[in-house]
Amino acid sequence: MGGRPPYGYRLVDAGPHPNRSFARRGVRLRRLDTDPHTGPIVRWIFAQRLAGHSLARITRALNDVQVPPPSAVDPDRNPHRDGRHWQVPTVRAILANPRYTGRQVWNRRAPTAS
Repeated sequence: MGGRPPYGYRLVDAGPHPNRSFARRGVRLRRLDTDPHTGPIVRWIFAQRLAGHSLARITRALNDVQVPPPSAVDPDRNPHRDGRHWQVPTVRAILANPRYTGRQVWNRRAPTAS
């Protein structure tokens, strides 16, 4: 699994690699697990949206209770962000991310034109 985990998740060890040659070199598998600090925030965002609240209202509520935004939780990978406030596009991106919604499909190919 490459790349960085989405907000609300963390990478954890999943044991030795099933390929013996990789396992001999010490390569280990990693998997996504819910982050104990930021995972509940993602669940809350989805619950609020399901309750019919707007993106702006959810964003205001996060800022009102001073929940640190993703850029403040991991400033090393977000040096271009100020890290002080949640923004509507951030909430929108979380709600649209297929990793959260369970809609991510692997190895799907675009249909070919005949």
